[in-house]
Amino acid sequence: MYRIIKNIFRINREGIIRETTESVAIQDMKPSLKEKYLEWIVNPGREGFEVRYHVGKHLYAGVSDYQKIDIIENENFGRMMFLNNDAQIAESDGYLYNEAMMAPLIKKKGIRDIAILGGGDGGVAAEALKFKPKNITIVEIDESVIRAAKDYFQNFHKNVFTNKKVKIVIDDVYKFLEKTHSYDAILYDLTMHPEEFINIDRDTFLDDIFGKIKKNLRKKGIVSLQCASEFDTETLRVAYKLLKKHFIKVRFSKIFIPSYCVRWVFASAEAK
Repeated sequence: MYRIIKNIFRINREGIIRETTESVAIQDMKPSLKEKYLEWIVNPGREGFEVRYHVGKHLYAGVSDYQKIDIIENENFGRMMFLNNDAQIAESDGYLYNEAMMAPLIKKKGIRDIAILGGGDGGVAAEALKFKPKNITIVEIDESVIRAAKDYFQNFHKNVFTNKKVKIVIDDVYKFLEKTHSYDAILYDLTMHPEEFINIDRDTFLDDIFGKIKKNLRKKGIVSLQCASEFDTETLRVAYKLLKKHFIKVRFSKIFIPSYCVRWVFASAEAK
């Protein structure tokens, strides 16, 4: 039985305020209150704790060929997108994530061509446009993510999908990178846990894809990627080992993203 604990303040005969608690069974609540307390999206996490997000309003719920997609309104973070219950972006602080992804390119001169692997919400691409590149290619396997972003996150992606500099490729990034391309920067905006989606050893997959990224970068090209929560130490270990294998000048940074409720780790490196 689910119950809600409420703080109750009462004044005794001596005029002293006493705090007590009172539990209320959810099934005994009014329907409107019951719905308020029952609708949550729970991200179980991989680090020994879970994060729960209250659903103020469920704007979209669907299942694509690849994953479950939810878009909600949250009282603190505004509109949020979840993929398989994993928080992706929030209107309130998505800019922090996007800026962190682009930060390694600030001092890079002559950026002409950028590829974003994943990034179907359009946020990273919108930030990349500030660097005035010639071309941006978004490689997203799930077209449903792009459609959902177009419908619900216009203020977030700034209509980047209709920008003439932006090309959208609906494809598996692994297959896309098997072809020959040439980029000044490649942004890895994908999961670091591919084993949760496909039957493959994670180290093998990341080793292969980092090698392919390297081949598709011009000399001294930059790779920038999101890694994991600072508590996901195994993922960070794997990322460091494989980036050092394929690239030079490997760097890591941490930034607190309120909607993630943790500090998030980003990495960058340079092609030889």
